[in-house]
Amino acid sequence: MRTRALFVLVALLGGCANRSGGGTGNVVDAVVAPMLQKDGVKPTVAGDTELCRRYAIDLSGVAPSWDEYVAHCRGKSPSEIVDYFMAQPDYVRVNQRLWADAFQYDNRTVWYQYLQDLDAQVGALYRGELGYPDFAAIAMTHPAFVGEFVGENVVAYGYQALLGRDALPEERSDMLSLYRMWRSRPAYDASIGAFRYNACASDADCSAGRTCQPLPSGASKVCTDTSNYRELYLEPRACAGAFGAINCTSAAHDASAILAGSAPIALGDLTADQWNVVRTPGRVITQQRYFYEAAADRTLAKYLGWWHLGVELPGYEIPAVRQALATLLAQKGDLRAMERELLTSVLYTMPADNSGADTVLWHHGPTKQMIAESWIDSVGKFTGVALGACDWRYPLQSLRWLPASLFPPAGALPSFAYQATARTMGGCPDQKTQSRYTDVGVLYAMEQRSLLAAACSDKSASKVAAAASATALVQSAYREALTWDPPADELKAVAATLPAGDKPTAQQLCQAILRSSRFLFY
Repeated sequence: MRTRALFVLVALLGGCANRSGGGTGNVVDAVVAPMLQKDGVKPTVAGDTELCRRYAIDLSGVAPSWDEYVAHCRGKSPSEIVDYFMAQPDYVRVNQRLWADAFQYDNRTVWYQYLQDLDAQVGALYRGELGYPDFAAIAMTHPAFVGEFVGENVVAYGYQALLGRDALPEERSDMLSLYRMWRSRPAYDASIGAFRYNACASDADCSAGRTCQPLPSGASKVCTDTSNYRELYLEPRACAGAFGAINCTSAAHDASAILAGSAPIALGDLTADQWNVVRTPGRVITQQRYFYEAAADRTLAKYLGWWHLGVELPGYEIPAVRQALATLLAQKGDLRAMERELLTSVLYTMPADNSGADTVLWHHGPTKQMIAESWIDSVGKFTGVALGACDWRYPLQSLRWLPASLFPPAGALPSFAYQATARTMGGCPDQKTQSRYTDVGVLYAMEQRSLLAAACSDKSASKVAAAASATALVQSAYREALTWDPPADELKAVAATLPAGDKPTAQQLCQAILRSSRFLFY
């Protein structure tokens, strides 16, 4: 059953609600418009308050303030709003978090600097600096990914992350041949050579748990004795000899990953041509039949919410839409362009119908639940209380695995740990004991009550209590927390239940709004 059917939500109907829907030349609309016409549905564009909140949470990870709505959304077209949010750094940050989930970052087994670099590659993808096929080739052969998994698991998880399915047993064994040269070492070995990431001048150059020690020759120093330092390198000799070509060749794809030479090669010393060889398994992935369709599927599920939530077809996906977006991505190689196409289509921009009267999913816009981090960050933004953060690149924040300088900032509330609270709600996954989930449950409700009692107790109450009356207090709170300007009759009805427009009342109203389904869902 869809989430929207479980909660009675009032549709967020802002100004300009009668704008016509459907973008000229939009490949999604070309598929959906005839379906809507056949069903007797005339698409309209949701009000700009509803769209602003939808775009802000999806693309920046946090609900907008009223001032942000006025400055960037009021009176704007969907194209103008989406272009604004996609141009912000938070659009990159949100997608870096999602790919960290997909690649299962774990700084207990992978050196944090490898994770930093793969995170930077995701950033380049969402800034439009890196094509999607090139990104996939890099990711499949990135030390942050290869170093996380052992043996054929690197193939299995690569297929899962980029193709949306597990690799078949025969695919695992065949593709593993293209990873034969990869090796790792847990500590410095002078016989291999001075690897680039080990160089140091003093202990200050080394993270916690490492010390700067001179080489036997005394010519230079390296950091040693780290808890999770596993530097990856290439061993050309793995593909040498009479059976070398066979051992390092994928028979199914007629592809080989063989480097010339008889000595280990540090990743930092690989030439462009050598990297081209090393990234062979990544390029093989991009040639799989479902490569672009899987990316389209992932995007549709991310932004529509209902996509693939059912178990039977038809009804929970529209294959022609997936194919249209996949074709667009294959032609342009631009993941941002594909996302924008969906975000400006009628499937995304129509008003949400939360009455449950029309159960055909593509007849109205999406309603989704905030992920844990978005909910906590939106609470902090509304209340004005610094709640801290968790860093998706480093699920384990401990001095054994990470320099203290990379720890995320702590929150201002005593006895509040952002990461622990988020994990209770299904966020900040550590990839070993917990993955991301968004179910609403008892723990979620309990955590909201305890957090909101503290977050709404002081600063936020003062913020909204500045209103001159109970009616003004309600309007201010609704605007800031829900990006919604309610009609006068609702304002009057809600204000009549409040004892006064004072600070204690503001505290109660703050908690009530932030615990509501209207705040949690968007």
